[in-house]
Amino acid sequence: FDAVRFQLSEVIGSASELLNLPFPQVNLLPPQIASELAFSKKKPFFIAAAALFAIAPWPLFFGLLDANAALEASGKKLKAETATLQERQETIESLEKKNVPAAAFVEMLDGVLASRGEWNAFLADVQSCIDALQAPRVSEDGEKTFSSHRHIWVESLDVSRAASVPAAAEEYAGDEGAAEPVVRTTVNLKLRLLIPEVDGAKPEHNAAAFNARRRAVLDAFRKSEFVEKLTDQTDFSKPNFPTLTLRLVLKPGKGI
Repeated sequence: FDAVRFQLSEVIGSASELLNLPFPQVNLLPPQIASELAFSKKKPFFIAAAALFAIAPWPLFFGLLDANAALEASGKKLKAETATLQERQETIESLEKKNVPAAAFVEMLDGVLASRGEWNAFLADVQSCIDALQAPRVSEDGEKTFSSHRHIWVESLDVSRAASVPAAAEEYAGDEGAAEPVVRTTVNLKLRLLIPEVDGAKPEHNAAAFNARRRAVLDAFRKSEFVEKLTDQTDFSKPNFPTLTLRLVLKPGKGI
């Protein structure tokens, strides 16, 4: 077999001389060996490409690690800032609660300052109502007769303000043109009455004497230009020295 292969190679060699081909184009290698040689030439490129594919994700991975670390640091910073802001908010809310009485007092003083003119007029009106009860009657001869209602004086005066919506505007509460709340002023006026008809040693309630004075007081304050509505409460714990508390609702334009 070796002799035959040798003889054939001579024939092939002689035949190749008849071909007019450049030397590099003559390839007498078997196809399998030629393909193996071609692949071996390309193998470094395949190895380099595989290495590049293997290395390519790592920069992205490290970049993601850095981004994750930055996000974690930002999250911790935000949590710390949130805790600080919550503490400040709690402090502000606590201060607001503590300042409510002071704010109410300041608002009251502002209201008093804004309505100081009305205050003077209202107090003068109260004084005139009390004076009307105590004013003596002068006869034609010039003789003065003092009223039995003269033993009355003011013991205390309390003022409260409240905003209320007019009844006619309640059904239009959702409209933009609805009426604004009206601030109403209520005055609690505590009067002390001396009833001379009641014996101080044996005090017993004298309904007739007290009711006469009560009617006179109510009539006097109903005539006031400041009062829109009034109610009263009585205390007979001291029959000869009872109290009459008037609740005066002032007119909207006469608030103090």
